[in-house]
Amino acid sequence: MGDRYTSWWSFMPKEDDKAPAPAEKAVAGPVAAGPAVAPAEAAVDLSSYAALRSLTQRQVEKYQTGKGMVKDADTIPHKDQLKTILKGPFGENWFAAKDALIKNKWPDGGKAAPTQAETMQELMWRLIGLRTVEFNNTLRKVRDADLVGEPRAAGKSANERLTWEYSGSETVTSDVDVNLKGPFTHKVVGLFNSRFKTDNAWALEPGTVYDVNVYGLDFMHGFDVVTPEGTKLGKDDKAKVGTIVPQKEGPLADEGLKAQDTDDQEIWALVHLRRYMTATEWGAYKTSQQEGPGGKTANMRHKLMIAEARFDAFDANIHAVVETMKDESTKAEAGLTDVAAAARAHQAVVGEHRAEDAIKMAAANRLYEDKLMGIGALREHLQALLERKKGGAVGLDKEIEMTMLSLRSRISESLVYANEAYTTDGGVNHVVVGMQIGAGQKKKREMDTIHVGLTDPEMLHSFHEQVGDVLKDFGHYEDNLGAAAFKGGKYIHRMIVASNRLGGAGATDYAALKTLGELAVSLKDGGGSSDAQEAKCRELCLTLGFRSVPALRAAVMRMGSQVPVLFRNANEPEVAAELPGAVPVDAPAPADPKAQAASRRELDNALNSAWRKVNAVIAKTRTPPPKKGD
Repeated sequence: MGDRYTSWWSFMPKEDDKAPAPAEKAVAGPVAAGPAVAPAEAAVDLSSYAALRSLTQRQVEKYQTGKGMVKDADTIPHKDQLKTILKGPFGENWFAAKDALIKNKWPDGGKAAPTQAETMQELMWRLIGLRTVEFNNTLRKVRDADLVGEPRAAGKSANERLTWEYSGSETVTSDVDVNLKGPFTHKVVGLFNSRFKTDNAWALEPGTVYDVNVYGLDFMHGFDVVTPEGTKLGKDDKAKVGTIVPQKEGPLADEGLKAQDTDDQEIWALVHLRRYMTATEWGAYKTSQQEGPGGKTANMRHKLMIAEARFDAFDANIHAVVETMKDESTKAEAGLTDVAAAARAHQAVVGEHRAEDAIKMAAANRLYEDKLMGIGALREHLQALLERKKGGAVGLDKEIEMTMLSLRSRISESLVYANEAYTTDGGVNHVVVGMQIGAGQKKKREMDTIHVGLTDPEMLHSFHEQVGDVLKDFGHYEDNLGAAAFKGGKYIHRMIVASNRLGGAGATDYAALKTLGELAVSLKDGGGSSDAQEAKCRELCLTLGFRSVPALRAAVMRMGSQVPVLFRNANEPEVAAELPGAVPVDAPAPADPKAQAASRRELDNALNSAWRKVNAVIAKTRTPPPKKGD
């Protein structure tokens, strides 16, 4: 590893930089070499927090801002100096930088003067400029260098190999979520994560360094906007009322398999929810879901049991890889132990909790990458089946649909390991397509109302996930009511939106949480200082009777428990028949015995090869990776 992750790089001004005004005295440091006729300005010290807090607006303005379009830039002015700031004082940790530059919470306990607040926030925008250029450049290198050698890439243009869309960088606090499109996204995530470190000289993951999350192709496959009569609108058509309908991947028409898929998606949503509950909370939640006639079903108990088993496997897998990373004697996975060492080296700056999070993120990323390879194999198998059917083969419909069912389950499984991701079709499409893209479509088409074309069960799955994400944010701000309410408020709002389809108005805390969620979203949209936003949310919490984060958490837990029961009581029979095999199995083989054996071997080999790498890394886990049909 050496010292390249901890050494300071000097600020080297260009010859055309103006000398600082007398009131903007630079901190003493090495002088850049230059022509005698143009003496270089004294270097600015970027290695101490005090020096950063004393930067002037003019000094910060030398850097490229993240405001506006910089994603297509090959480089930006003074890139190395910006990287010095993020690598050294902030330990390659975007969250430490945000705390200091936006919230004025510095690792050394010092504070920036009130007059410096605007300059510090402007410096954060300059780091956003660096972030935008580096992650887009890295993706371009993957597209233009790594993917051109793929056998299936022959004859494909750059955009046919890979495209990407992302949200974020719209506010100074935004993260970046990159959605990849193309036939190779199952490989691109791992290639991006590797290139990000080697090409840009970072030791840690993009989610730690820049709060950038890159996702393989999951449940997002475009959308249509239709009128109430079902007419699909053209690109520029206007309408007063419409529905945005997410497009689905592949066929799934058999009613029995659709019911099985609905159950499986709810199980994965419950896994997401379980991740952010304590064991005690989960125990109480399980009991609550079996109260009332709609909940007293063998099917619900079965779903809760499988969700718990899947969570245990996830938890064990992460733990095993983390332990392997920390054991430098094993060298079981190239680069993993180096990531752990780098995270520990930065611990004095970022704190033990954030250092541990950086290690866990690397572990989860490796597992996510491996699971994406299995998904890629399944997609290729599905495509081969569809090509055979197109070519005239008969009797493939059941196998095609069972493969699609398995693919959807594998996608959700992979998303459990992806950083800051929704896990289910309902969660992804409700928020990204229905709320975020839908808001843009509503404005573009001058609509009074736009609905989202999801089923009630899909909205229930999204509801589970929103509750989980509220609890996740509360866990970050256990002693700060205002911050917890503001940060978790957007998820509370999404909870409410989903619950409106599920009979949620009957929940005990519906009205209070609706008011809080709406305030948090309006404050976020309106901008302003985070301290003021959090103060307003805290004031409203006190008015509503939530005097602490645990009290607010209890209200969210109550609603999270009540809404699913209200929905089931209104929509399910009093005694529901247990659906056999709530977990999808892999595709059945063709009827011909020889073809059956060949098809099964092909799928087995493709899936098993994707697990070999992860099996080696998590050999010490108490729960082995799931096998096909688990």
